[in-house]
Order: sequence, then C-alpha cells, then structure tokens
Amino acid sequence: MISWLKLSIYFLIGFFYTQSTIFAGELRHPFQGIRNLGMGNVGVASSHDENALIYNPAGLAAVDDMIVSITADVEYNSKSADLVKDIIPPNELNYTTLQNYAGETLHLRLQPLYKTQPVTPLKLVVPFGSLAFGLIHGAERTIDFTIDPSVSTFEVSDRNDKLTSIGIGISLDRGRWLIGASSEQYTRCDEDSNILFSKKILSNGCTEGKGSTYRFGVQKRLTTFPFLRMVSGFAVRNLGGLKFKSDNGTSPIEQKNEFDIGFSITPFNNAIFRNFYEINIKDFTKQNSDESYCLEEKKSSGCNSNRLHIGAEFGFWPFDTSSSAIAIRLGSNQGNQAIGFELNPLIFFKAMTLQYAEYTIIKGSSLGEKKEKRKVFQINLGF
Repeated sequence: MISWLKLSIYFLIGFFYTQSTIFAGELRHPFQGIRNLGMGNVGVASSHDENALIYNPAGLAAVDDMIVSITADVEYNSKSADLVKDIIPPNELNYTTLQNYAGETLHLRLQPLYKTQPVTPLKLVVPFGSLAFGLIHGAERTIDFTIDPSVSTFEVSDRNDKLTSIGIGISLDRGRWLIGASSEQYTRCDEDSNILFSKKILSNGCTEGKGSTYRFGVQKRLTTFPFLRMVSGFAVRNLGGLKFKSDNGTSPIEQKNEFDIGFSITPFNNAIFRNFYEINIKDFTKQNSDESYCLEEKKSSGCNSNRLHIGAEFGFWPFDTSSSAIAIRLGSNQGNQAIGFELNPLIFFKAMTLQYAEYTIIKGSSLGEKKEKRKVFQINLGF
C-alpha cells in the first residue's frame, strides 16, 4: 500500500519538475473558483461545492449539506500593485510615473462588478437525497491595459460578464456515478481599443451581447484501491457553443465546445486531516476562442502541455466535502506554480471564509511569450 506521505513526495517532485516547461497563452474562463486556482485550477474530478457549476456540474451530487454563499473577489497582478504604491501618496497618475511601466500589462479582476454596477452575488447548492440543485448568479469585470512604450496610448482589454447558471446533479448506483448538467445565461460586454493617455481609460462603451449555453459532466468513483478514494471526471463546457446576440449587429466572440477530463485521489481523510491530489487536461481539442496561438498551432507540444493542470490540498480539521478550518494548496497551472490558502475563523462553521490564491499564466500570441503572476483574495459569507 502506498502511504499518503509517499504520494505527497511524488506529487512535490512532479510539481517542481513541471515549472521548468514553457507553454502557450492563457485559457481564459470567467468565474473561476479561488480554491481551484490555488490548486493549479483543477476541479473536473473534485468540485464538490458551489463551484461545481463552473468546473463539473456532476459534483453537485456529492454535496452533503446545503450551501449558501455570497462572495467578493479582488484579483491583480504584481505590476498593478506596484503602480498603486507609486501613485500613493501623490494621489495622481502622471506621465513620469507611467514611464516606469512602459510596455507592461496591468491586470485587475473584480467580482461582483458589471461595468460600474455591483451585482448581488449568490451561490447556492441544495441537496435532496440523491439529487442536488445548484445556482450561481453574479458578475465579473476583468481589465487588462498595456502601456505603450511611448507612454502615449493604452491598449485596453475590458471584459464584463454577468452569469446566471442553474444546474442539477444526480447520484446513481449507490454513489458510484455522478451525472450533472446546467444551463447558463450570459451577458457579456467586450472592449478592445487603443486610447490616448489624455483621455478616459475606461469608457464602458463596449460590444455587448447576450447568449446561452449548457454544461454537462460525469464523475465516476472507482472501486479499485478503495483506500485511495479515486474519482475520474469528464466535463463539457459551452455545449452547443456560446453565441452572443446584440441589437447593434456586433457581438462578443463566439465560444466553442471545450472538453475536460480529470482524475483525483484522496488517500487520507479523517476528522483531523485530509489530503487530496488531482490532475486535469482541459480543452484537449484546443477550441478555446481566446487563445489565438493554439487555435492555429494545434499540433504544438507546448499547446498540449498548456492543457495540463495539477493540484493538491492539505486540509486540517475538514468539516464538509470541500472546506477545512485551515487548508494549504499548491499546484501547477499550465506549467506555472500556483499556491493557495483558506482560513475559516469560525472553526467548523462556514459563516465566513477567507481565501487567497497566487498563480501564473502565460500571455501573448506566441509560445511562452510573457509570464504574468496574479494574486486573488476572496471573502465568502454564508453557511
């Protein structure tokens, strides 16, 4: 029998080995879970919480107790944090300050914000025996702006998303099979433009469209080596495609089907400690519409490796299917290191959860063009 300690050592060896590989651009998805991001953004085989609707709706059927969650997220990259430090206390953004950031990209993601309007965020999972129902309603604004080397213009990418997702999960064959599906309603507003430094950077004048799509997922609890608690997973994102329609004839870019597979093990799980490992291959048909390089270079080895996600969680005093009083996470997100942390100050009661994740993505139109480290904080109120 392989002990959980040996598995942890094997994982850490693989984790540090993957960090030396160079990969292609970001697989961009909205409403990603903070817990997942801290574990290399895995979740196809293990999302047994409110984020199941985002990663694999089959995971809804594994939730034991009702979840009601209201969250607020702030995500930024290191250059954004440096800029804020530089303009405080002067409290102004001037040409001289921006010269230090020429050619750099500043990143900011805010939940629950759509344009300038806050949207009440809600995540809900209600189990009924072998059935479970889930709901996500919220908004997210992601802003990336690159400062031209001449410091005269900004290249702005501003994406706003509103999402309402309703799903169901069902447990079959005494819990060995979990099957789930969800319906998603999106409102998306995209703006990509070059703006003079003297003008307002964020205009909220974007290409807005509405669209709907579906997700489907399966998880299979394997009976081989039961002490490992192995689970395999398969999920389809944007089933049937996600097409946006607008009144003015221009719409955000269409999103195609994406297929994900995953495998997880939980070799140690008791009232004091739980450790967990997962590996995912996401979008293995390379259809993500926002990753231009791999859409054209599907046979590239870097694009194959770019789909790989590996993660682990070490939870102390676990009290439900996904939460612990304290949890430490690490992983490999497309070949780049990820770490995360969770704290439930009211131990054994999920009234307030504080979460943090730090991960790195590759940006640019060519293979391994530029790395960007991001940090995200979340406060979660609920039960």
